[in-house]
Amino acid sequence: MTRSAFLLVLLSLTAAQGASAAAAPLLDVRINRLQGLLDLALSYCGGDEASPALRKALADVAAPSALDADRLRRFCGMDRWRDVRATEARPRGYGQWSSPWWRLQDAAVLSPDLKTFERRIVVDYDAEDRQIVLEALAAIEPRYVETVERPLAREASTMADGVRDHMRKHRVDMLLAATARFYGSPRAADVPWTIGLSPVPAGGGSFSATVNGQVVRSFMPVDSRDYTAYASVVVHEVAHVLFGGQPLAQVDRIRAAFRDAPSPNRRYAEAWLNEALATAVGNGWAYRRMAGSDDTAPWYDDSVIDAYARAIAPAVYARLDANAPMDEALMAGWAAAFDRALPDARADPDVLLQHLVLVTSEGRDVAGRLQHALRTRMQVRALTVVSEAPADQVPEEAATILRVELGEVPGSGEWTREEAPDGRLIFQVRLRDADAFAGALEALVARIRADAW
Repeated sequence: MTRSAFLLVLLSLTAAQGASAAAAPLLDVRINRLQGLLDLALSYCGGDEASPALRKALADVAAPSALDADRLRRFCGMDRWRDVRATEARPRGYGQWSSPWWRLQDAAVLSPDLKTFERRIVVDYDAEDRQIVLEALAAIEPRYVETVERPLAREASTMADGVRDHMRKHRVDMLLAATARFYGSPRAADVPWTIGLSPVPAGGGSFSATVNGQVVRSFMPVDSRDYTAYASVVVHEVAHVLFGGQPLAQVDRIRAAFRDAPSPNRRYAEAWLNEALATAVGNGWAYRRMAGSDDTAPWYDDSVIDAYARAIAPAVYARLDANAPMDEALMAGWAAAFDRALPDARADPDVLLQHLVLVTSEGRDVAGRLQHALRTRMQVRALTVVSEAPADQVPEEAATILRVELGEVPGSGEWTREEAPDGRLIFQVRLRDADAFAGALEALVARIRADAW
């Protein structure tokens, strides 16, 4: 039976009482042993949810027994992408997503003990899957004691105290409340936010922050002291949640603002908006409120997002400082701000080839091969694949459409470009076979950069 002696260190940041703070949410900062066990088990598995620092720490201790290795193997083989779905029907790019796995991770942050954790996940996982999870936590526990709990306890406590004190001093609860009102979600200004810190060894790189619902999960090196940067990233990630949950009437106003904008780049300004807004709100405004001035370092490690966010920041700051929601006047300026920030957008593949629909009349197998070639050669932020599509089908999704057909005819291998009335670009090519798509992608990037159409 899995041991249930799970330690919860709860550091509460409670909003100050009084009329001025009545709408501010409760903000909890936690180091929860359950979250730590789950994160160490995920790091044992490897992949996108692993901490490199924890994987290195695991490599320095004894390997698990054959029984524990089998339990962890079964855990690593669980389908973490099962039932990932939008929380409600919304236009592309304006929704929230959730899944059983993300809710399980949140439960590890929120649960004070193992029984509560198991009760929280029973809705999403049957008895067999719950047993796999519980046995994996038991299997990883000795390694957690050896790599995290015993050697890092004092430093982790100091780090968590620093995060708590910083957020209380700079009223990050109020920053989150103002952000919620900016996104048109005043109810979200009154709900509790929970930050779960998963300590990793010193020198373990930068922190992380992932938000699902009202829970922020973070890997946090115990020597982290840049609390302003961390808190600004937390606000950034919360902004994404609020963007996906904003009222549908507001979504309609945003879409109308881009639809009516005279900019030829209006669809691209809309496609990049979510990330640019979150950056302006979190890495811009929240950082400024805490530090007293803007961060002189890049706000985001993508030049398109960084430029766009800085262009819209002054007007965003004005609403946030006034504790006001976004309005039509703000929305009407976003496309023009994008044009100012990225005057060469039409000749920049980093702008045009990040939000895509890949369309072909071929079947699913060929479409899958085309998708694999695209993913292998490009970092794509959003991709939809449409197979068995009629020749005249122009999907409504995404800003750029790549239409790929197979079979040699005169002019095969040459890309053409059309502009749809709504500002989307349609790039089309006919290739001899699917294997030629990789080279065709390189040719497309070159054509875009040369603006040779």
